[in-house]
Amino acid sequence: MVHGRLGGTVKTPGRTIRHRVPARHRLVGGTAVLTVLATVAAIAGIAMTGILAPGFGGIASAGIYIPGPVPPRLTRSASTATARSQPLVWSPCSGGAQCATLRVPLDYAHPNGTQINLALERVLASDPIHRIGSLLVNPGGPGASGRTLPLELRQAAVAAGGSAAEVFARFDVVGFDPRGVGASTPAIDCGNATDRYQQADFAPRTTQQQRLLIDETRRFVQACAQHTGKLLRFVDTTSVVRDIDRIRNALGERTISYLGFSYGTVLGGAYAHLFPNRIRAFVFDGAVDPNTALDTVAGTSQQDRSLDLAFQAFARDCGARPDCAFYSGGDPAGAYDRLIASLADKPLQAQSQPGRAVTQNEVVSTVALALAGLPESGSTIEAALAQAQRGDASMIARLYDALFERGLMGRTNVLEANTAIDCIDQRPPRGTAGYSAIVTRLQAKDPRFGQAFILGELPCAYWPAKPKPPQLSVPASAPPILVVGSTGDPLTGGAAARAMAKSIPSSVLLTRNGAGHGSYLSNNQCINDAVSNYLLSDTPPSPGTTC
Repeated sequence: MVHGRLGGTVKTPGRTIRHRVPARHRLVGGTAVLTVLATVAAIAGIAMTGILAPGFGGIASAGIYIPGPVPPRLTRSASTATARSQPLVWSPCSGGAQCATLRVPLDYAHPNGTQINLALERVLASDPIHRIGSLLVNPGGPGASGRTLPLELRQAAVAAGGSAAEVFARFDVVGFDPRGVGASTPAIDCGNATDRYQQADFAPRTTQQQRLLIDETRRFVQACAQHTGKLLRFVDTTSVVRDIDRIRNALGERTISYLGFSYGTVLGGAYAHLFPNRIRAFVFDGAVDPNTALDTVAGTSQQDRSLDLAFQAFARDCGARPDCAFYSGGDPAGAYDRLIASLADKPLQAQSQPGRAVTQNEVVSTVALALAGLPESGSTIEAALAQAQRGDASMIARLYDALFERGLMGRTNVLEANTAIDCIDQRPPRGTAGYSAIVTRLQAKDPRFGQAFILGELPCAYWPAKPKPPQLSVPASAPPILVVGSTGDPLTGGAAARAMAKSIPSSVLLTRNGAGHGSYLSNNQCINDAVSNYLLSDTPPSPGTTC
């Protein structure tokens, strides 16, 4: 299952594992902030020195709306006055960080009404005499926890050294769990329905299978509405953006610096739309295309194409190397297709976990998300597929549970949150039209990876909360914003960052030649220096810089 967006970076001794989950579209159903690669590296037995990451989405159809007033559309002129936030009370927490809770309105149309809690964590500047201010960070998703991201980034920055390490010397780096996510309360909750929904057949071949898939999807949606309640109407990106400004206010910062990955670039763009005068230095890494980010069909198609190109490159490389674990006589692409076809009606047992079987969709989704970590994740994908080819899904099961934060590898609400946020942020086709636009189209256009998107997208066709897409247009008055992209991004393609940069009048585009979703704190010193120097000096690199 691939949800709505993801992205990030992971640093290991001697190499960098890039990413976690894809960009603001819905791919790999909701990988949270463990970077794809950090997870892949851990399961492959690689010692990690740092992580970083981001998530995916949905669509919508004829459903029952949750009753209640819809806040008026916010404009920049109406949003400039931010209520004073209560002072944050920080207390020690793991790793030398500090933790705090910030109360914010559930509904900004009624700021004195019901309040909810945001979980925050910060790493203080190690050189307080030369402290610049606060740097807020977000790993993407949506639905990914960002609370512990400062500690993960600090590890990667220290390993990278130089100007990257100086960022953590001179900034208090602050992470947070967005509303409804992780340790923030209340949380998006779908009860026990998520596990059952994940086992559905997302590649229906008969009318009866189609009806069963729709029934399972509706049950999942109803459970999310029942267990989450009215919060489900207020987990939209615009509300999160207003939370971010409350965080800025509570930190005592007149302007804020920000580092967002993947879907975090959408958050940053939405913030820049509402609060351009409160920006100090903003970095959008693993940027997504704002022209398709909020369009279920177009966004999924774009990500689908990029993913298939990444798989073809992986297969060509593997097929040219007899030592590749999944060599398959020089035809790994054909072997993969045959393996997936063999799982259509019979899950594959994981021999290391008695009673655990892996479905066709779980294999497809695992490979899809792991591709975001190429080239570093290549050997792990090869080994996992070779093991599955021999009749054992143990490695696939471990990867899936870790990437989607389920089962024995630990459980979060990233899948539920990813779906809820994507579904409210977009205006997808609904009901029968929505099913056709998602399931029928994806099966026809991409029989290899299409079903990986269906799990995250289909619930939106029946989602009970009215859509509230964020505004992503950034006014020309905004300070320079640094947009970072790679030419071989397996999730968004090389054009996404260019499209985002083009949409922001004050942007400066920084390009990394190479594969991977996310670039900062990688083994590319040129990128690390350019981003770090911008954060430190508020001066972007020269336009068109390529590393």
